[in-house]
Amino acid sequence: MRKEKQKPRFEDYDDGRSVANMNVEGMPWYREEPEEPSSGAYPPMEKRERRQFIANALLASLAIALVFIVCMALFLLFCTQVWFR
Repeated sequence: MRKEKQKPRFEDYDDGRSVANMNVEGMPWYREEPEEPSSGAYPPMEKRERRQFIANALLASLAIALVFIVCMALFLLFCTQVWFR
């Protein structure tokens, strides 16, 4: 005879983490609890750090724009020299 496979039980793979907060207003299990401040909150940035952050973001966006411009230029060069001949 063939053995039947047992389905895994919920307790076998439950690690206790919650995916979404189910404490919804209007539900019977709703409890008013103040939200705890997140421990991963970042301290406020100084002026120098903020300027450096903005400068790095602008440089990253300029690098991406440069890639698009080079690709467009190569495409136009291909069109005029090869495709439209």
